Amino acid sequence: MSYALSRLEHLYLQVETTYGQIPNTTGTATVANANACRFIKFVGDTRAALIDRPDKTGTRSLMVGVLGRKQGAWSTDMSIAPNGVAGTAPDMDPLMQMLFGQAGSATSGSATITAATNATPIVVTAANTFANGDVVFISGATGNTAVNGVWCLTAVSGTGFTLVGSAGNGAWVSGGTASRVAYKYTLSDSIVSASLWSFRQPSTIDQRVALGSVVSEATFQLGQDVAQCSFNGEALWTLSSNQFSVADVIQQGGLTAFPTEPSAPVTNGGMIAGFTGKIAVNGNGVATIRTATVRCQTTNVLVKDTFGSYYPTSAEADARRISVQFSIYEDDSATFQNLLTIAHSKTPVQIPLFLGTVSGSIFGLVLNNVQIAAPTREEARRYSGNFPESVAHGSSLTTRDELTAWFI
Repeated sequence: MSYALSRLEHLYLQVETTYGQIPNTTGTATVANANACRFIKFVGDTRAALIDRPDKTGTRSLMVGVLGRKQGAWSTDMSIAPNGVAGTAPDMDPLMQMLFGQAGSATSGSATITAATNATPIVVTAANTFANGDVVFISGATGNTAVNGVWCLTAVSGTGFTLVGSAGNGAWVSGGTASRVAYKYTLSDSIVSASLWSFRQPSTIDQRVALGSVVSEATFQLGQDVAQCSFNGEALWTLSSNQFSVADVIQQGGLTAFPTEPSAPVTNGGMIAGFTGKIAVNGNGVATIRTATVRCQTTNVLVKDTFGSYYPTSAEADARRISVQFSIYEDDSATFQNLLTIAHSKTPVQIPLFLGTVSGSIFGLVLNNVQIAAPTREEARRYSGNFPESVAHGSSLTTRDELTAWFI
């Protein structure tokens, strides 16, 4: 008898073309080395309901019930790891597609800086083809070195742009290139499903795949030693290798046999120190953020009430809810007073949050039209203001811009 050691597990992620159908070629799974993704924890479960007969029996004893509806559930935690090469999708790309409802896209372009103001915010002079809301990584500027780093752009024209949340630290001398090379995710109202594989050692224990999986919720944590995220949701079924021979056609998800694990899984990128990066609120850089959490509730669920079916038959969703909560040390700065003002007025503001400092290993979330919730004070050695969940909103009926994600 061999025990299953939790450390000896690999996770593989595949977007499905058809809901509940494991990617395959004539019944043979196509899961490959490149589908691997590092992770902290994965849970894939099955749920088979038991229906008790409600009729009276004349005794206090319960009678044997019958099998009810069946489905799966899953969750995973992982470090936030960009690819390591700017403009390339991360290993967690299928999860991001499930969260945003569509595939991401590579952005490109660069601009040579010819001037940068020593002001708050910094206004950069550079011929460019950028747009408001773009994110760029700037390197090589001297003198006013505060220009360097990752920035969300506003007030963009063909000859320049403003760096959101910036403050100059000297007279610009020379140099600086702004690069828009990144991988970007934007929201869609579509629902993307995936097959999530858990392969473990020894190979004789149950290997699993959660097919027909959708993301119901995702969270991104900032301020920790290691930047982390988590995803969870429902699945059509969690199929196990040792049960494949007795599984029905729906549970098998289009396969004719359960595959063996790919022999040489490949993962990319490294972890990010979760306390590095920058955050801005309403155009002001915030230097004393302690922690922040972005929560994405997609409301994606599976349809579980179809007559004649034991299994979920499709996915559906309602209004999504994107929110951010954060804790900041209280001080006498104009920035903190501005936070209080917008919390009380409910003026919609933009909040860009970036983790990491090195191109290829930077992750960013930009929330738009956030209405800040009023804070509560927490007393310790220093007072802090804890701003509870504050919701982001789209700019119009047709603009789904409450959240964008960037791997830079």
